[in-house]
Amino acid sequence: MKHSVFEDNDFKELLAFLKRPWKGYRRVRKGPMKRIRRHMRSLGISDASSYISCLSNCAVERKKCEQLLQITISRFFRDRELWQHLHDHILPELLTECEGKTSIWSAGCGCGEEPYSLSILLHRLASDAGAKILATDISQKNLLRARQAQYSYSSLKEVPPAILDTYFIKVANGDEYEIADNCRKNIVWQQRNLLTDIPAERFDMVLLRNSLLTYHQGQIVQDVLSGIVTRLKQGGYLVTGSHESLPTGFDHLQQSTYFSFLYKRC
Repeated sequence: MKHSVFEDNDFKELLAFLKRPWKGYRRVRKGPMKRIRRHMRSLGISDASSYISCLSNCAVERKKCEQLLQITISRFFRDRELWQHLHDHILPELLTECEGKTSIWSAGCGCGEEPYSLSILLHRLASDAGAKILATDISQKNLLRARQAQYSYSSLKEVPPAILDTYFIKVANGDEYEIADNCRKNIVWQQRNLLTDIPAERFDMVLLRNSLLTYHQGQIVQDVLSGIVTRLKQGGYLVTGSHESLPTGFDHLQQSTYFSFLYKRC
């Protein structure tokens, strides 16, 4: 079989077919494109048109393709100023109003950097015992990695030194760091497809960062986001990615004056 031909224009065509935005994938396209080429070779397909035709006629292969488009790039305390604001203002407010029984959902948690960052902040506020973090991701592989709680130093670049010394343990005979046990107990890990399986419970905070609003577009964003917002308690907070913005029609979410990607439900 000929070498699979799949370049930027082909990727754009595939994204359009799947109703995904090129803008969201442009800077991180190398990884998914490499995986797509491998998938094409496994199917004996060498051009994008034939590949899209195959996906049109086979739900199983389309699902595999969509899984290959998942982006799991993250790091602890990404957008460090936001996390400082959560620690200093938002979490204390929620903990006071909820008498320590705060419920937070990390949607599309990847390999766990975000829920562990939350857990560390709650522990520093001495309020982790009653707070619950639900961490969900579509990938069982990501969740397995998250439960192992070991990360390379490249994921820790934004971790303040005091937090690194207190909550991360250098793995013996290795170059990875392990999350301290006291920051694992209040996290519940679940495999869920964000697009089709929104939890039934209600939350004081939802972190929806660099997932739905970056890698999807059109009506599905409106529908899924509406479902997520219904699970947000009155006065609760929605946190998106720093380069993401909400679509129109969500006037009941008040944008923070500190961060354009932090919203409070009115």
